[in-house]
Amino acid sequence: GSGTQRLYSFRDVVVLKIVKRFLDTGVSLQNIRTTVQHLRERGFRDLERMTLMSDGATVYECGSPDEVHALL
Repeated sequence: GSGTQRLYSFRDVVVLKIVKRFLDTGVSLQNIRTTVQHLRERGFRDLERMTLMSDGATVYECGSPDEVHALL
């Protein structure tokens, strides 16, 4: 085509996948924005080692089986 080619990093694709999953589980867009901002502020460090969870309202970060923190 004649448009500009968009290049997305692997990290961009991972973040979009996270956003989509949170939307599917009922997390509000405002809470998703806050979560993504929190991850950006951390520089997306340890994203591959962390598990993000949600009950539909709150987003939690699980760094290990003994360590769960609410991000919101």
